[in-house]
Amino acid sequence: MKTISGYLALLGAVVVLIAIGEVPAVRAASDWIDQHGATLLAATLTVTAVGLALMIWGAVSVAIRYGRPMSAEEARDFAGRPLPLPGQQSYRTGLFRGVARGRTTDQPVEWTFGEMKAAWRAGTWWSDAEMRRKYLITVGGLVLILGGFSVFFVLFKPPAAKLLIGGAIVYALVRTVSTLRRA
Repeated sequence: MKTISGYLALLGAVVVLIAIGEVPAVRAASDWIDQHGATLLAATLTVTAVGLALMIWGAVSVAIRYGRPMSAEEARDFAGRPLPLPGQQSYRTGLFRGVARGRTTDQPVEWTFGEMKAAWRAGTWWSDAEMRRKYLITVGGLVLILGGFSVFFVLFKPPAAKLLIGGAIVYALVRTVSTLRRA
């Protein structure tokens, strides 16, 4: 019985979402987004790429700072892991060759919003290189996720889909801000 009531509630939410999507102001906003889709798509893809670049930059800087070169055994172990793609060879057979070897970190680098907030209040978030990297990775990840959702917001044509994705974006922003305020 719980399952049926859950499905009925979901169906009701979809019907309400479609009905709200037919409101003239919502339809007009959706039409404006569709008319300027190419420009908005370029903007959202750029934002997503910037977020990805910031996150990769931060991750590489962490690997350089805290990482160490892989041993020959670790490189062989890494090269021998199964590929996640179906229909290809089940194991990689190549080895790391050349001057540059892979890098690995022994301990995961992690932090909390509380640490970030304390650094912001103390003014050390920019002067401390470690905290700057943490901010870079966190902001990069946030921009990457929001930009990625925004790409779908622009691509999907139905106003109800735009409402659903826009609601998810707003929800993510509100939850992130509320978490930061509580930290």
